[in-house]
Amino acid sequence: MDLTTANRNAYLMRAPDAADDHGYLGTQLTCQTHSDLFAGAYLNSSYGPEQPLFDDYEGTLGYAHAGRIPTEWSLQYTHLFVPADSRLLRATITDNVEASLAHNFDFVYASLTADGFFGGTRDVVLTWNVSRAFSLPVSARDTLHITPTFELGTGTQRFYAASLARRVQRCA
Repeated sequence: MDLTTANRNAYLMRAPDAADDHGYLGTQLTCQTHSDLFAGAYLNSSYGPEQPLFDDYEGTLGYAHAGRIPTEWSLQYTHLFVPADSRLLRATITDNVEASLAHNFDFVYASLTADGFFGGTRDVVLTWNVSRAFSLPVSARDTLHITPTFELGTGTQRFYAASLARRVQRCA
């Protein structure tokens, strides 16, 4: 069982207009079984005025294989519950399918991820990620872990145009 709360500033969590973009706080709960199946829920809260406590939800089901060999892979499906009047860029996306392959080369950890986004539009995003973890002893009982990461991504952005079109329709 894993519970994570963090400020999330991902591209899909942004609003197209600066006046609507107040930042977001996300809380994620994930439970993984011994058979490598996992389920998760993500609650997103906007910092903006007149916003409900949670204005965006996600539900995820998946399988993550991390055996004794240094290669890992995962496959997951996420359904996004976004209100019809949401100003977030991702408001036109309702479903996400993600496949990831990663390998630990001892000196560096590398992964390749493919995402398919579906809903009002269809988009595909590929992401290549390379990271290196460093552990620095702070005291006899404490260690500081730092993981610098380099990431390249490419893909379509039809959801962006659809989000802007929705905004124009609402204002008309």
